[in-house]
Amino acid sequence: MDISQFGGEVRDVIEQKFTSQGKLFTEQDELELTRVFAKKTVIEFNNGDVRKIQEVLTHNNLIYDFMGADSHRTRTLDLKLKKVGTKTFDLYLMYLQTKNSMYMTMAQRSWING
Repeated sequence: MDISQFGGEVRDVIEQKFTSQGKLFTEQDELELTRVFAKKTVIEFNNGDVRKIQEVLTHNNLIYDFMGADSHRTRTLDLKLKKVGTKTFDLYLMYLQTKNSMYMTMAQRSWING
């Protein structure tokens, strides 16, 4: 992430990446080039301000459902991480962890409603 876009002097950047199981990335995941399904970045500035950015994996402007109809085509799909609100991020992470489609539906609705 390019932190120069935030202007002020940055004191610390904490980045958490999540796998398709909703678990934090490990060094082994990095070596195996595992896909990032969700990412949370916390940026702390010298003046005490904190900015949180949550991103989830999307396809065609919809949150990507790794158990859905296009799940077998992940290599050919145009998948991107896009910024979402805290509620959407938390619901998608819950979906990744539990595989309960109710959380996926709630995350989609939350993202559409803003």
